[in-house]
Amino acid sequence: TDSSYTAKMMVKIDCAVSLFIESDTCENVLDATSNDTLGFPKLSSCRFMTYEARLILATRLQPNTRYDVTLKMLNPEGRYTAAENSFHLTTEYYQLEVIEGTKSPVDMTHIIPNSKDWSELTPTEYAFDWN
Repeated sequence: TDSSYTAKMMVKIDCAVSLFIESDTCENVLDATSNDTLGFPKLSSCRFMTYEARLILATRLQPNTRYDVTLKMLNPEGRYTAAENSFHLTTEYYQLEVIEGTKSPVDMTHIIPNSKDWSELTPTEYAFDWN
């Protein structure tokens, strides 16, 4: 990490097909871990929009460290391949500069229709289904 920047670090995920439950809090972060003794950096704030998640970190990510994060997401109706249901991941200095990102989309998983009918539910009702 570049110590000349004083801005907070941000992890940004942009999905092609799958959706996030819109929120201005970190409630959609289900788990965040690291192989480092300090663990995953404390979350300063989060913003979940339809196809984008922003995790603003209170402390910096460390080089050569593995981080894992589990987020609450929804898959849309229909049938999609893993390549179609992909995402881009970037680490950034918040509102300043992209540090690093994926060169190409990362495949998530394929989607097949199931018996659950989400068509009549509002985003708030989606959230209750997870509790």
